Amino acid sequence: MALVSPEGDFLRVNPAFCRMFGYSEEALLATGFQALTHPEDLATHKGVARRMLAGECCADQIESRYLHRGGEVLWALLSVSLVRDPQGRPACFAYQIQDITKRIRAEEALRLLQTITLSISRSDRLESALHTALRHLCDATGWILGQAWIPNADHSLLECSPAWYGRVEGLEPFRAASRCIVFPPGGGLPGRAWDSKKPAWIEDVTLDKDFPRAAEAIEIGLKAGMGIPVLAGEEVVAVVEFFVFERREADRRLVDLVSTVAAQLGAVIQRKRAEELIRHEKEFSEGLINSSMDGIFAFNRDCRYTLWSAAMEQMTGIPKARVLGRCAFEVFPFLREIGEERHFYDVLQGKNIVTRDRSYTILETGRQGFFECRYSPLHHPSGEIVGGIAIIRDITERKRAERERAELIREQAARTEAEAAQRRLAFLSEASALLSTSLDYPTTLANVARLAV
Repeated sequence: MALVSPEGDFLRVNPAFCRMFGYSEEALLATGFQALTHPEDLATHKGVARRMLAGECCADQIESRYLHRGGEVLWALLSVSLVRDPQGRPACFAYQIQDITKRIRAEEALRLLQTITLSISRSDRLESALHTALRHLCDATGWILGQAWIPNADHSLLECSPAWYGRVEGLEPFRAASRCIVFPPGGGLPGRAWDSKKPAWIEDVTLDKDFPRAAEAIEIGLKAGMGIPVLAGEEVVAVVEFFVFERREADRRLVDLVSTVAAQLGAVIQRKRAEELIRHEKEFSEGLINSSMDGIFAFNRDCRYTLWSAAMEQMTGIPKARVLGRCAFEVFPFLREIGEERHFYDVLQGKNIVTRDRSYTILETGRQGFFECRYSPLHHPSGEIVGGIAIIRDITERKRAERERAELIREQAARTEAEAAQRRLAFLSEASALLSTSLDYPTTLANVARLAV
């Protein structure tokens, strides 16, 4: 608590007020309250005093920033009232001040955490999620450069991630040096945080014996550095490091803030890795599916298409964008007309179906032909049937080739029969001529027999 003159000078201060700001009573009485007020909040204080002195109010309460003797910014709840003398003239202000720094910082940390969590949840890649976290942390804390390090595949070394953020120009030399180096457990600033699973702090990296990038740090003027492990359970999934241009002693509050964000980031990184793995598996599966010469499609329990391969697009002339999510029988009415509809429902009952020599007519593109198809049910890991998948082969060309081959065989058979008929006619003609020109029947019959051979 303190009593302050209308001009802003301290008249009295109690011991708790002295302890809060780190000054002795004598030092405070020799100065004014404005010297303790954060420059950006001075106008607010002056406005409160002006209103009270003008008689607009007799008391007020504000949250404001103040300066500790050690340079730290404090947040406090200030309750102020105007004390008047017996003649009603302003005598002094009575200040009752409560330190709310922890609450404000906790709220700031929560807001920062919420902002980062929301931002990185929208990121589609791990690198973009890390970049987002680094950007928000640097902007919130004032640190100049933020980088991320990721364990390699066998977890033997830390490698510099493409994700980084710089608040000023001219950081490229240090960034280039970081990209060209790896750290074993315990090596350098990132390796210390990785190995210990605890924050690491260097007051001046240019003087540290285990800081291989010291030359580049000196070149661009970096001094203090901080490394924070990003944990997912007991596993360090990343290390984030930050730098500023001035030498700094370890700041427990800042370390706690970044560590809190890093803890949340660890869960997000783990989720992003799982999402990327699923995406890679999906891309690989789609690559296999789209490389198949046969068409492949899938449908859900409502018989709506959920998969439409490149071969299906080529076969039907209809792109997947106009098929996915639509009912199969709406897209292709011929399925009902040829009775193929029942096979969809059979598959949803758990049956495997093979159909052959089925005709199709696609009204939208005018294509006609034949196909054969193998249907199988799709199961959820729980065992529930969630849809079906089908492998379809267009056999139109094969059917055409079969018709052409059958026609060719018929033509060959007809030619053979015609030639045989011509030979029989020639035989009968010659035999008739022999029989009609000779009465020597034994000789004639012998000659006819030779014709038949």
